[in-house]
Amino acid sequence: MTRKRQCYERSESDCGPKRVVLCALVETRFRDGETLLKTGQPQRRNGAVYIAGYGLECALKARICVDLQLDRLPRKYWHHDLLRLAETTTLWPSMAANRDMLDSFKTFVAEWAVGMRYEKVPLEAHATLKFINRARSFAKEFVPWA
Repeated sequence: MTRKRQCYERSESDCGPKRVVLCALVETRFRDGETLLKTGQPQRRNGAVYIAGYGLECALKARICVDLQLDRLPRKYWHHDLLRLAETTTLWPSMAANRDMLDSFKTFVAEWAVGMRYEKVPLEAHATLKFINRARSFAKEFVPWA
């Protein structure tokens, strides 16, 4: 509670997640998704997909910090819309120019939503692994160093 109160006393941009933390979370979240998948429990696959999408979200937010040359993510980017986040990056124009890449990204984004954390959708193991790998691949487009 104290930390939150202190955050409100500072400017908005001082309170967002740090770029270095976002970068570190990218691969960690993909490994978390793989770990959930490896349990072999079908009911954990939805969580694996959700957490992999969150890994991509962290990558996009890290890229925004890099592009803006900021150590912390500004408040206006504290949302979960992967397409809007991607469109904000300096890499978006080149990605959008590649029609196959753009279509693939938009298809991926349509399959993921923050609301997935509240759902129990039956997913196949191979589809879950494919999703995690696609998320990781897109993340490397935006933060190749992560």
